[in-house]
Amino acid sequence: MRLFDLDSKFMHYANKFADLMGLNLLTLICCLPIVTVGASITAMHRVLLAIYRDEESYITKSFFKAFKENFKQATVIWLIYLVLITFAVTDFILIYKGGLTINAFFKYALGFVALLIAFSFMWVFVLQSRYENKIFQTIKNSIIVGCSHFAYSLMMIILSVAPIILLMVWEMAAPFVFLFGFTVPGVLNAMLYSRVFDRIEGVDRKAQEVVDDGWTLEEEGTEDSLEVQVDEEKTN
Repeated sequence: MRLFDLDSKFMHYANKFADLMGLNLLTLICCLPIVTVGASITAMHRVLLAIYRDEESYITKSFFKAFKENFKQATVIWLIYLVLITFAVTDFILIYKGGLTINAFFKYALGFVALLIAFSFMWVFVLQSRYENKIFQTIKNSIIVGCSHFAYSLMMIILSVAPIILLMVWEMAAPFVFLFGFTVPGVLNAMLYSRVFDRIEGVDRKAQEVVDDGWTLEEEGTEDSLEVQVDEEKTN
């Protein structure tokens, strides 16, 4: 098989990385108004899951379709989390930089709440991209999923902040972060939350005959089923 044949593995991965780059630019541009961050991240996750599962070929069309469908609800969710994150960050600055003295119990409580917000934030737009629920049910589900999959949530946080840390320690990484800063961590996250969706939806992909494309992660052992309130699964 020739390297540049359309059905070669090289071209398969080249097309995926081209899709990731295009999706990253779309997400970045649509996040710039700030208020649209929630809808942009939601749309990105909808397309990322399709890319990971080899289910999608029309990146731009699918992105804006998901952006439009989720705009109202995702924007409200984003504004809620923006307020929560602002309060949490302000409290940490006042305590650790401003010299504000409070009881150790309240420090630990603040740390716990901040971790809860971080875990929930990692999942809320992922769930919004997949399921039809009311706003506070989606937030509740994100807390349940985030806490019940502690290791996944922690890995998703690390992957998501990695481009920022990379940019802080190595300025030469700026072009890579600009082109792939959202979507490369995002598709690695999709490898994790795809498995969570399968458990929620009762899908056994191991039982299906699927050709290994190099993306799929094999899961060892079994995990307890997860009960999450889902009104209706969205369809692309």
